[in-house]
Amino acid sequence: MHPRSKHWHLIDYVSQRDLKDIHDTRAMRGADCNTDHIMIKSRTSLIIKRKMKKSKQPSKKLNVNKLKDKEILDDLKTALSEKLSLRTPGTLDDAWKNFKNTVYETSKEKLGTVGRKHGIGLMNTP
Repeated sequence: MHPRSKHWHLIDYVSQRDLKDIHDTRAMRGADCNTDHIMIKSRTSLIIKRKMKKSKQPSKKLNVNKLKDKEILDDLKTALSEKLSLRTPGTLDDAWKNFKNTVYETSKEKLGTVGRKHGIGLMNTP
């Protein structure tokens, strides 16, 4: 309803939620619908968002600070060279997945993962 004239306009009959998406509203007076109402036609622009796929749980970060230790670095090199020498034939995609998983799992085994950091005094209080 218009605030001053107290009359209903066509736009008042259309959904008030997304007024910015409505471009044109017209009354179809000649449309025979076997009713005493008037059909209203609105031109809108709706944007349909794609549903985001839920990805699997992200892999944890490796503790790369341990690579500064020469002994751990040499141990990781030998473990990687041993596991990567055992190649399985297959397609390029399979070879890449195998390489990626082998490197990550070996590094995770030798280096470990980084723990979650908490703010000062937030979670460390008894």
